[in-house]
Amino acid sequence: NQPTCAVVTSEFSDAGAGGVVLAGGTDVKFKHDANNHVTELIAPCEMVPSGNVVSGCVIHDVAWDQKSQVPMVTFGEGCGHRVEGTEMYNAPHFAVNFRDGSQCVMENNYIHDLPNYQQQDGGSVYFEYGTNPMRRGNKVVGNYFENVPTNGVYIDNFASGVEVTHNVFNKVAMHPPPAMTIYTFGCINVNGGGQNNIHGNYFYNAAFPINGQAFAVTKLFPIYYPFFPAVKAAVTKFGIANTPLKNFPDFADVWMSFSTEDDYRYQTCRVGLNVAVNPTAPLAPKGPDPATGVRMCDPKCKWTIADTKVLHQLTPAQQAVQARIAPILSVAPLTAWKDTVVRVTSGLDANLNALVA
Repeated sequence: NQPTCAVVTSEFSDAGAGGVVLAGGTDVKFKHDANNHVTELIAPCEMVPSGNVVSGCVIHDVAWDQKSQVPMVTFGEGCGHRVEGTEMYNAPHFAVNFRDGSQCVMENNYIHDLPNYQQQDGGSVYFEYGTNPMRRGNKVVGNYFENVPTNGVYIDNFASGVEVTHNVFNKVAMHPPPAMTIYTFGCINVNGGGQNNIHGNYFYNAAFPINGQAFAVTKLFPIYYPFFPAVKAAVTKFGIANTPLKNFPDFADVWMSFSTEDDYRYQTCRVGLNVAVNPTAPLAPKGPDPATGVRMCDPKCKWTIADTKVLHQLTPAQQAVQARIAPILSVAPLTAWKDTVVRVTSGLDANLNALVA
């Protein structure tokens, strides 16, 4: 395994391609056939975190040459990469791409004013490993997203087992017409897949807080489905007890229990204690449920939704709670924003419980 690498208090800008690519450590390895379907796991089957980290950096104005699909930070192959306390802005497409790997974390970052080129697909944070449901333990925790016209966090193409918790979204998924008549973005957008935990997030003036996009379930499933039974067969043959995947109940107890096509197509996510405060912005027409701000991709998915609300008018008691969250909405680029982001996001559970009480 490669040693831990740390990129700290550095600035990256004016690059023709992306910013930082993190790879290393050890993830579950496997062999595959000519169609890229998993055939067997490779011993020793283990997850060893790399410890690679990007911390306290500023990344901006990159990818001026190849503008699409070029992230500021890429979580590549391996395990246990991290980006924290970093400001990312002015990019043509992604801020962070979870391309591969397990147990990768982005926490307490400030992501704003992007994408400024590719506004038809993608978003500021993108998950793209949907053909490999063995990738687990990835987290988006305690970040502040501001002025993102497309998706804030986009869990795409059956990517599963993602935790999106205690984030704040301000003016996110507000793509202006006419694109909104064709594409529907969300602060958090789930396009197929399941076992994703969406908890304790706060949305301010959000047209579409949480979107279960139907495209993967309705159009892409025939492409992705052949990968899933192949993974289950390979894990079963190796013995899940002989793998670190046994430590992820959402995979070991839920995903591995699937047996029919509908099990893989219509998966379940957990949505709890998320609040949208919309004093001036209406919800998107023909979009989320007006009470919860959530749309499931299909009723058969049976998402569990609890303590999740949209508030347009606040009571005096709720206004006092809102005042404790509001400082994060006023942080400014290239200032000492981190203490405010950490303080507000770490207190969201208590404050959101008070808002929905």
